[in-house]
Amino acid sequence: MKLNFLICCFIFHLLSSFSQINSENSTINEIPLSVIEDFNHNYVIVGFNYDSLFEQSNGTIISLNPNGNIINQFSLGNEGENLKFGKILYSNNIYSIFGGIYNSIASHRNLSFCQYDEQWNEINRKFIYIPNDRNLGSYYPIIDSDSSFVISGVTTSASDYYPNHFYIKLNSVGDSTISIFKNSSFYPSSYTILESQNQLKYYDIIINYQSSMNSGILQLDKNFDTLVFNYISIPLYYTYGSLVQNDSTLIIAGVQLNLNRILTLCLVNENGQVIDSLLFQKSNTMKEMPAFSQCLSKFENTLFLGATSNYDHLNPFYSQFDSWFHLIKLDTSLTVIWEKWFGGDAYYFLNSVLATSDGGCLLVGTKYPHGSPSLIRYSHYVKIDANGDVLWTQDIEMPELSYKVYPNPTQSVFNIENSELNIKSIELYDISGRYLTSISDCSNSTISIDLSPFTNGIYFAKIKSSKGVRTEKVVKN
Repeated sequence: MKLNFLICCFIFHLLSSFSQINSENSTINEIPLSVIEDFNHNYVIVGFNYDSLFEQSNGTIISLNPNGNIINQFSLGNEGENLKFGKILYSNNIYSIFGGIYNSIASHRNLSFCQYDEQWNEINRKFIYIPNDRNLGSYYPIIDSDSSFVISGVTTSASDYYPNHFYIKLNSVGDSTISIFKNSSFYPSSYTILESQNQLKYYDIIINYQSSMNSGILQLDKNFDTLVFNYISIPLYYTYGSLVQNDSTLIIAGVQLNLNRILTLCLVNENGQVIDSLLFQKSNTMKEMPAFSQCLSKFENTLFLGATSNYDHLNPFYSQFDSWFHLIKLDTSLTVIWEKWFGGDAYYFLNSVLATSDGGCLLVGTKYPHGSPSLIRYSHYVKIDANGDVLWTQDIEMPELSYKVYPNPTQSVFNIENSELNIKSIELYDISGRYLTSISDCSNSTISIDLSPFTNGIYFAKIKSSKGVRTEKVVKN
């Protein structure tokens, strides 16, 4: 039980460490987590940036064209909230983005759901309820054959690290149709849910479901009722990715602790019996960490497996180690085509790999340069062709969205400076979130808004610009 507890602590330390920065300097870190390729063959990456000075997180969206050039950058967040986008899905020309949102007033972390069209107009926004005595931990959404969003994940208690798992099903516009929050004395952690090829059930790849901390396959019907649970027949821990191979077999990636965290790829049947397995490691002195958000990606008959080589589990993001993006290309029979490493001159941490339509792969992660005067990690992207050669790399910083708002507090009129951010519109809301008015003519360098028709109190100006959306608080007294 003590070892189980330590594993749970490690998992949630890793999750929380994405925004923990031990520095007296103000730092803004850009953390990309999830990536898709859209119909136009552009790459869309979501994640968050974290400002340690204000302890504020904003969700981020970056679009790159096939040559790695930036098309759009957005930063979204509201006053008093910490928003972290964690997963993007793409279907029917709609971007659906999931994130964790923490409200400092309510001291509670829920699940957010946003949808955008291909011109990045917001068409839907929902908050998915998490019970008040729990907080959202890790989560993994998919789109199933019924066009439903299916989410597996874990919650944590406000008083301890022990997780419990949950299942949520949403319709195509984000309304909840099934919501199940389970309790367990074994503190399970779920990182992937899959739909079977016959579309009759789900597979949840889960660690610590029962007394053993070994990973297993939980089979569920479409209402999330348990059908059967089987352990995977080798000691596989930290299972960060899986794919359905056919109606009765799955591909699962993880690490084995008793082998110094060796990257492991398994072909297993749905009852957990290992048919084939492969081990990967840059050096027997180096630990491997599967790509945190998406370590497996498949396009047609090509499979990519990604990891961080020389992962430092004691200092996961600001290590002085040299580390590498580790990428393996395989066919669907798990025959290795090539294995390569990228980096080695800084501390790299891989979050996602995406098999791209040109036969190559996009690697998405962070880079921490050794000797940096402040603890800043950059978004680091590497585009690989089908032969494993680098086509381009990108280090991207999200521009800070901040506006000069004055006077604040005000007795009547307040002003917003337009500057170089090219404000397109401003919407005004009261403290309850009720829409009051909007300004669409924002061509002047200074935009004035009159609060004299409204009572004294707190108001929010939702500012839409060429760089994204930001909400500024204004006080009328």
